[in-house]
Amino acid sequence: VEFAAAAAEPPTAKSGAAPYVPASVTSGPQVDVDDVSTQDVAALVVHVVGVEAPVHVDDLARRLAGAIGWQRVTDRLRAGLRRGIS
Repeated sequence: VEFAAAAAEPPTAKSGAAPYVPASVTSGPQVDVDDVSTQDVAALVVHVVGVEAPVHVDDLARRLAGAIGWQRVTDRLRAGLRRGIS
């Protein structure tokens, strides 16, 4: 699983807040979520949270799905994500 840092744009003059920029996660070939190591899932979580914080767990699940080549979030994928978070 590979990650690329997304560059945030400078704060806008109006609000003073930087616009939301999702973490860039490289999609790989489709693999079974049970074959992804806990360390790789944890690294993905750290990367996404570092770029997007605060981030909802559903967004983390979508990033993980994309990283392992899945088209949608399933209960098995959520279980794999929980394994990496704990």
